[in-house]
Amino acid sequence: MIEAIAMIHGPRWGALPTSDHALRTTMIRRAKRPSYHLDLGEGGHRGVIPETPEATTTAHLKAYGAGVGATILATLLRLVIAPLVGAAVPFATYFLAILFVVWYGGFRPAVLSILLSAAAGTYFFVSPATTSPFVMATRADRVTVFGFVVGSLSVAFLLDLQWRTLGRLKREAIRRRAAEDAEREQQLWFEITLASIGDGVIATDAEGKVIFMNTVASELTGWHVADARGLSLHAVFQIVNEETGAETENPIDRVMKEGVIVGLANHTLLISKDGRRIPVDDSGAPIKRDGRTVGAVLVFRDVTARRGAERDAAYLAAIVESSDDAIVGKSIDGTIQSWNAGAERLYGYPAAEMIGHHINELVPPDRLPEAANILTRLGAGDTVEHFETARLHKGGALIDVSLTISPIRDKSGQIVGASHVARDITGQKRAAENMRQTQKLESLGILAGGIAHDFNNLLVGIVGNASLALEDIRSDSPARQSIQEVVAAGKRAAELTQQMLAYSGRGRFVVDRIDLSKYIREVVPLIQAAIPRTVALQLALQENLPAIEADTSQIQQLVMNLVINGAEAIPEGKTGTVTIVTSQQQLDERHVREHESAAIGELKPGTYVLLEVRDTGSGMDEATKATIFDPFFTTKFTGRGLCLAAVLGIVRGHAGAIEVDSAPERGTVFRVLFPALDVAPDHQPQAHQDIRDLSGQGTILVIDDEPVVRSMVKRALEHYGYNVLLAEDGERGLEVFRQAADHIQCVVLDMTMPVMSGEETLSRLRVLCSDIPVILSSGFNEAEAMRRFEGKGLAGFIQKPYTTPTLAEKIKDVRKRLD
Repeated sequence: MIEAIAMIHGPRWGALPTSDHALRTTMIRRAKRPSYHLDLGEGGHRGVIPETPEATTTAHLKAYGAGVGATILATLLRLVIAPLVGAAVPFATYFLAILFVVWYGGFRPAVLSILLSAAAGTYFFVSPATTSPFVMATRADRVTVFGFVVGSLSVAFLLDLQWRTLGRLKREAIRRRAAEDAEREQQLWFEITLASIGDGVIATDAEGKVIFMNTVASELTGWHVADARGLSLHAVFQIVNEETGAETENPIDRVMKEGVIVGLANHTLLISKDGRRIPVDDSGAPIKRDGRTVGAVLVFRDVTARRGAERDAAYLAAIVESSDDAIVGKSIDGTIQSWNAGAERLYGYPAAEMIGHHINELVPPDRLPEAANILTRLGAGDTVEHFETARLHKGGALIDVSLTISPIRDKSGQIVGASHVARDITGQKRAAENMRQTQKLESLGILAGGIAHDFNNLLVGIVGNASLALEDIRSDSPARQSIQEVVAAGKRAAELTQQMLAYSGRGRFVVDRIDLSKYIREVVPLIQAAIPRTVALQLALQENLPAIEADTSQIQQLVMNLVINGAEAIPEGKTGTVTIVTSQQQLDERHVREHESAAIGELKPGTYVLLEVRDTGSGMDEATKATIFDPFFTTKFTGRGLCLAAVLGIVRGHAGAIEVDSAPERGTVFRVLFPALDVAPDHQPQAHQDIRDLSGQGTILVIDDEPVVRSMVKRALEHYGYNVLLAEDGERGLEVFRQAADHIQCVVLDMTMPVMSGEETLSRLRVLCSDIPVILSSGFNEAEAMRRFEGKGLAGFIQKPYTTPTLAEKIKDVRKRLD
């Protein structure tokens, strides 16, 4: 466009009006002028030029007719004046007629008129006595006639030549004037066009001074046309770099130096006269005349809206590209047209591999009808929102996704494509399933814990009374063996309650700081003895592991259960391997996110000790994996006990997490993560209390809601020399304590009671007497009790069920430490 403008306006910028109003007024005035066309043809007629063959014939007839008529009129006129002049100047009137014919008709009609005049003059005036116009009587007559003819022809020829020359000059002048008018009018039309377009246009002369400016240029620069005319373009058109604010080279400078078309650099701002900063695009072109650059024309436009649209588009593109969700643009037939970084992360394909391919390449074969239905709904204008389904990763793995697919419409409302937004919900679904599993296990754990608690209370009565009876029976009594078996059965029942508590996550009883690798080596003989000889046990244990806080008996049960489970997964009669691996693991936020979707248990960033038990067995499908931690679940024969359910309870009781990785024919891997400690492992053996003398004195208050426990404890402590006060709940215990506070030396307090809990009872006892020693009794483990009663000044803890010597030993130990 800029080049065309420069070429059109090259010849006469200075002669043109400089305002839109002047341009339009001039064009209206020119449009009202009538058109005309003068006859400048060979016939010499100075009237209208014939424009058709018929008109040309008519003009010729008129010219020759004029020659004949002028000759007749000249003859008549000579006859009229004959009496006055006689025979003198016989051809005078004819000469005048010939002059007229030459002027009117040109040389050829004049020749005809000369011949007719010579004949008529000879006949009537030179030799009137002859009978023919061409017969002359004397030599003088012949000379006269010949002289007339020659003279007339010479004059006619010269006059016709003169008039033809004048005609050509006039034609050239008129043609030149018409061409100039046409050029000017065309130029004026282009000026009006430039005044009407949306771009700003400024023209300069060879010195770079403004000679033309349209209305748009005036509005953008802030300069009135009259004020800008004659000023340097640098004063009117000031531009700077949008990013740096530095002054930018004016394109017209290069145009004038190099004579070439020059575009404006990106990010250019026009500083208007009133201080506005307007982003513009422009270009300059030279105005040439005869190969010389005589000026320049600058065309520019306000690109504020475009820059804003570009920024918005770039911002939206950045949002799409930075989104964690997969955002895919596709045509209405499903061909992929755009592919963001989130799609690459989710599906594993780079954009280059997917653009132009069909979206069905991501769809599992069994879900192709589903994808076809989605395309049909899109074609009908429907939107698919939060549709949960599965798609294929590049490696072939299935991904759980939530799809939102919406039709894309053009300005006319026609559907031209669709936006496909996919969010990876694989981890979310796994976490939800794990949460469901955890909640189910917690519910069962609460039930198991409650049963274990009540069972422990019963065992206190059984084991305590049986052990008390043993002390009263002689060593040779036949009943002694039976009572010893009762005590042994009670202890085995207590072990069952420990498994139930382990399942409930409350099963840590004796907590030590251990090196897991060293401990596993110590129990390897027990583990080896528990598995078939066809199964090889392999160890890959890391040395110098950080310590973990654990109940060794619980850890032994956990390892034994996992190894036995792995060994039983190997088909009977076939050889296989169970491998135990330990290592130190450092989990950061990313690793926690990776593990938490598959692991059961709470994970936080930090250092962990990993226990991994892997087997080469038959593996499990997803349905089996979902139920392996259910109580009494097994793929073998029924009635196997808690097994993996207890494993999960032990892990939860140690604030760890467990993860299972298995597939049919690929074996199974159990990974257990235990929080690591900052201290070294402690292998110091616990000191044993000297219990040779368990008798004592003083008053003991026993607060327990179970009658069988109160009865057994009362008889047992009285047997050892103590005075015993009983209370069936916390309120009654406080009342008894108020009445006998001066005599009570120790309180045995049950942790779980109705009416008032053990925690509240302890707090209120401390108000009555801040230093009274309190021994907590519970079917739950010591670690759980100490956590709940931390900072409340417990003197000791005794685990239910217990024997009477154990109770007497605990009371004596507490009193000895306090004394």
